[in-house]
Amino acid sequence: MVKEKANSSLRAKILKTAEELILSKGFVATSIDEICRKLKITKGGFFHYFKSKEALGAVLLEACCEQIHVATPKNDQEDPFQKILDRIDESIKGLEAQGKPGCLMGYLTQELFDTHPAIRKRCCEGFSQWTESIAKDLAAAKKMYAPKAKFEPRALAEYWISILEGSQILAKAKQDKTVVKENLTHLKNYFRMLFKQ
Repeated sequence: MVKEKANSSLRAKILKTAEELILSKGFVATSIDEICRKLKITKGGFFHYFKSKEALGAVLLEACCEQIHVATPKNDQEDPFQKILDRIDESIKGLEAQGKPGCLMGYLTQELFDTHPAIRKRCCEGFSQWTESIAKDLAAAKKMYAPKAKFEPRALAEYWISILEGSQILAKAKQDKTVVKENLTHLKNYFRMLFKQ
């Protein structure tokens, strides 16, 4: 039992270290050797849990997709427009808590879309699931507050994700994560005008 817990803990440490390195320097530049050095483990220790770096990336990607799903506010009784604002605020809060801004799904898409088709496909599915989740809230808010508005909820959801992902890239380039909060605050103000709130 103690050994099982230790093994589980080592697997979690490998995942955490790998994610930090990938967000810092990219997937291709992150080597198994570097992960092992940082954790002071052998390559055998790594391969006990992951058959390859690609397999590790796939596990990290699944965790990222799940985290996005779990982070979605679940209160269906809440005013749908307030739920939209809450979702944006949750994104701001989560990104402020990070050391550096970054979305693993976004990074893997940018870096591996042309060389790792399975990872690109899963990233696409993850973004689609995220889009559908946001679009559902936008559709509910549109029905209540702006039924005659001409926007399509799914397209607006993709715009939202584009603002969030693009802001993280810009924040990284500028070395200033306040960019993310500023842009998401602009997004909230845009939604207030769109939904006449």
